[in-house]
Amino acid sequence: MATAGGYHTINGGEDRPPVHDYPSGPSAVPPDHHHGGGISFSMPAEHNRSSKFHHVADLDKFFTRVYRYHQGNGFFCMMLQECLELVQFAYVVIFSTFLLECVDYDILFANKIPESWREWWERNNITFGFNSTTYGQKVTLSDAVIPTAQCVHNFRPGVILLIIVAAAFWLFRLAKVFSHFLSYSETRRFYRIALKIEDYELVNLTWHEVLQRLLSAQKVHQMCIHKSELTELDIYHRILRVENYLVSMINKQTLPVTLFTPFIGRSTFLSKSYLYNLEFILFRGIGSPFEHNWQLREEYKVYGRRAEVAAQLRRRIAWTALVNFIFCPVVLVWRILYAFFDYADIIKRDPGTLGSRRWSNYSRLNLRHFNELEHELNARLNRAYKPATMYMNIFTSPLVTILAKNVAFIAGSLLAVLIFCTVLDEDVLKVSHMLTTLTVLGVIVAGCRACIPDEHAVFLPENLLSIVISEIHYAPETWKGRAHTTDVRTEFAGLFQYRFSHICEELFSPVVTPFILYFCLREQSLAIVDFFRNFTVDLVGVGDVCSFAEMDVRKHGDPEWTPDSLVEPDRILDSERNRADQGKTELSLIHFKLMNPEWKPPAEAVWFMQKIREQVERGAQQMQTGEGNMQENAVLASLMPLGQRVQGLMCGSMFGGQDFTTGHIEGYARGDLKREEGALSGSGNAGLLNTAMTNSGMEKSSACSPLQLQSSPMELTAADMSFSALFMHELHRKRIRASIYQYGAIGEEQDEPPPPQLAAQSSRHSSRASRNTTEEEGSPLLDFKK
Repeated sequence: MATAGGYHTINGGEDRPPVHDYPSGPSAVPPDHHHGGGISFSMPAEHNRSSKFHHVADLDKFFTRVYRYHQGNGFFCMMLQECLELVQFAYVVIFSTFLLECVDYDILFANKIPESWREWWERNNITFGFNSTTYGQKVTLSDAVIPTAQCVHNFRPGVILLIIVAAAFWLFRLAKVFSHFLSYSETRRFYRIALKIEDYELVNLTWHEVLQRLLSAQKVHQMCIHKSELTELDIYHRILRVENYLVSMINKQTLPVTLFTPFIGRSTFLSKSYLYNLEFILFRGIGSPFEHNWQLREEYKVYGRRAEVAAQLRRRIAWTALVNFIFCPVVLVWRILYAFFDYADIIKRDPGTLGSRRWSNYSRLNLRHFNELEHELNARLNRAYKPATMYMNIFTSPLVTILAKNVAFIAGSLLAVLIFCTVLDEDVLKVSHMLTTLTVLGVIVAGCRACIPDEHAVFLPENLLSIVISEIHYAPETWKGRAHTTDVRTEFAGLFQYRFSHICEELFSPVVTPFILYFCLREQSLAIVDFFRNFTVDLVGVGDVCSFAEMDVRKHGDPEWTPDSLVEPDRILDSERNRADQGKTELSLIHFKLMNPEWKPPAEAVWFMQKIREQVERGAQQMQTGEGNMQENAVLASLMPLGQRVQGLMCGSMFGGQDFTTGHIEGYARGDLKREEGALSGSGNAGLLNTAMTNSGMEKSSACSPLQLQSSPMELTAADMSFSALFMHELHRKRIRASIYQYGAIGEEQDEPPPPQLAAQSSRHSSRASRNTTEEEGSPLLDFKK
């Protein structure tokens, strides 16, 4: 319920700000203390107060360490990784300094004689030229290395400053590693004592299994003293408190992530440096809106102080931008050196690496569900990688292809002749810059071949994009029927960017980030303050969380993604401010239930999923009886992109046929279960996919065994979520068409414009319709003849 200041609480009794120390803070609270009015708790008498893990002060950090410990393969692997990162950082600094200051490149390139040769050179009164093999002698590496004392004495001031900064940062990292050593030692004890799990078992345990043991351990050890039992959603809220806020802010377009650059235009920019600064400013740093990691400051909850706290946030962003600007040269040098050492060998061995693609940092937030852990997101995006790559490879320029073929022919012929000469006589390699020429020609040939499409490949853009959407789950409805167009390709490229673009984005991030912080993020201060006030809710035993993370379809659901029976009478006329865009609330709810089948959702969520299941049943029964228009059947349209995948699941042949989830299956076959999503064991008939297969008669008519008996539950969970995402998109498109027809009919009958809210919604759909019909006639989304 919203208070006068716009802040939400979970109780409806009082209008005062809720008490925050009790639900999540480390302070002890008397048993009769009321949290936010009306709810009190007492400790169960049988609980073990002497437990080492009783009343953990910071449960956010504790549960996050438990999750990272599982994903990081245990104590020794995690500490080895952090120690080697320290060694790597020191190596990059030392080796770079050595190359800059301690190598005499004139001697290395044979432009002058080494000092060790000078006495012999003068004694023989030699006055003619010098090269690296004069008189049968060769210049060695030791000849080109400047002595240590002389090298250190000649250090330039800029190099000394960089070394001091690097040393200070290395010492900070060392202290952080030591802190992690202590904290993860305690986590290791918790795994052994409370969860009964040894490190060697982690690779064969899914997160779902660890989570169930964690919930059982709460009943015994009472890590959280404010609730005798925790739910799966409570744990996710703790681990993903910051991530849920960022996902919702990106969804509501509160954070500036677009950048206009000359000759390129407007593009999305969300580098790791910018993302780190966002977390520091809004959640982590001293003076951030959040204190103690779990509690929003009181002044941010009061509407009357919004201008004051917005001004404070503006100053904080400005100071952070200034610090970024001051340290920009140091960070930029480090980024360049690290990128050179990291990618030089990879590019030399496989120049096509720069032309490969990756999911952008923006897409990882935009496509992420509420309450979705990192390994669950990675599993989805990994399954979508191959079809996404195949889809993007469809779009080739004929002009570029012609140029690439001819350049590859010329460069290849030169490379073949030089290699043939080298085979005949190895002295050819001694010719100046011969190795450089061979390397450059090889890179040119490899790059040109990457631009030449496969002549024998047959691409189906609509089918491929549907497969991609079945995994990434979020896509504009305007993509339907337009997968072959350049506009859709350009929009998708913003999510699935070239690796070369990612490298450039990270390299120039130290320069760009200060300006984005100062000129863009600072101007959004008031919007950020309003977002925190309007979309923060206090939960018992959890603290302040983003209200979108509750996945409340009544509060944050979109009527266009919600069954009619759940739409309140005034929701159609309600503003869009409280709705999550792209059906994120609804899809997140379905996803979380599939990942955690034991979770007991609230009544509204149960009712929502039951209504969705009923619609699946009706569509599937129409498929079996042949009633209705099959082109309009949402179940059939959702099953078609998953045809081969569903057939493989039904026949129990996970490795047979063409499967776009190869990476997922290979991980399962290796026994590396820690990064698999969902439950290892569970009911096979709980999802919408099984409902569709059963009621459509496909399962009975198949010669294969039943769906739930022949496939792994994790494979079923992934396929079920893919079907659910496609089905929800089909329902959304039907609701859009129905809205457009309804508004059109109202306007014709009454001869008067609809209310402003309805007019805005109608114009929004009509604008989508006009764009689609202009670019492609007869799109299934906008075929008004039907």
